[in-house]
Amino acid sequence: MLVGDAYVAVTTHGAPRGRLVRIPLDSPGDPGAWTELVPGGDVVLTGVTLAGDRLVLGELVDTVSRIRILDLDGAELGEVPVPGAGSVSSVAQGVVALGVMDQVVGCEDAITFGYTSYTQSPTVYHYALASGELTALQGAGHTLPGLVTSRVWATSKDGTRIPCTLVHRADLDRTRPQPTLIHGYGGFNVAELASYLGPLAAFVEAGGIYAHAHLRGGGEFGLEWWDGGRLHNKQNTFDDLYAIAEQLIADGVTVPERLSRWRRWEPRRAR
Repeated sequence: MLVGDAYVAVTTHGAPRGRLVRIPLDSPGDPGAWTELVPGGDVVLTGVTLAGDRLVLGELVDTVSRIRILDLDGAELGEVPVPGAGSVSSVAQGVVALGVMDQVVGCEDAITFGYTSYTQSPTVYHYALASGELTALQGAGHTLPGLVTSRVWATSKDGTRIPCTLVHRADLDRTRPQPTLIHGYGGFNVAELASYLGPLAAFVEAGGIYAHAHLRGGGEFGLEWWDGGRLHNKQNTFDDLYAIAEQLIADGVTVPERLSRWRRWEPRRAR
């Protein structure tokens, strides 16, 4: 993204979860000449967009989307009040392809973005930078009241801690095993985040538990998370899934005969 005589971008050079830098056009290949605007840390930086004289920075905080407004030098001006703990992307499908897909669309004085969560159907929002007003532009407006989320962790075969988000009714009896569908992707540096349950809503509302496993190979936790589940490390993705399943059984969330894996989608390759 060009800003004056420099290029502003998110890079994983020197920061596996990303950092925001300003790159002079006359020496782009020299990292020593770059100016760091936002340092790397625990938060995954997913992309940056220009909106007028402000930078709009997309982030993932423990698999939850956050949008911050910065000045051109990286100082924080505010945070966009997204509707809840969900996912933000330009397509509102709960999928962020890191380094490929813009999370927001910026103009001179506003941004638009898609938002979805486990309990809210995809909705397009407009956020006015000056007034801070958030307006829903388009969407079916479907919500699933009475559902809650919780987080469990499992230890994979190599000792790595793997998170899993559970979605279930708030009044569900968690003292006994319940039918559980486990889903995980873990590929192509794609951060598969919270998205509307859609056809799974009936299962969860009837007393089932949806378990969304955040597997290595995806982009939920940055470059090292992706590298940990690709190529020669691909077995880790499956080990992560097995570890989550075993943890759910050990915790009494479910039992083997009431546990199944559900595949939501897979990328299609040209034949």
